[in-house]
Amino acid sequence: MTIRLLHLSRAEPSPPPRITRHRIQHPNPRRSISLKRVIADGEYVAFHHHFQMSADDRGASVVDIFRVQDGKVVEHWDVIQPIPEKSANDNTMFRGAMT
Repeated sequence: MTIRLLHLSRAEPSPPPRITRHRIQHPNPRRSISLKRVIADGEYVAFHHHFQMSADDRGASVVDIFRVQDGKVVEHWDVIQPIPEKSANDNTMFRGAMT
């Protein structure tokens, strides 16, 4: 998939920026992805998921945001927050409505 604008600080610029299906086809067979929510608003679609490199990994809360134009992804942002060992409250990073 070719994306015109890739808003990731770890992605080196290249004409045109490219994104692979890393989270879908990651070479680590122990990794896990648990989709929590999908939100769509106009030309934007966001996926909130729990990403783990292994069953022992606390993982991260990840939000991928895509802008779609003419049926194609043209921009991508992500927000990744590692899950801490201890939380200051009883809420989880995934608690809430799942609709």
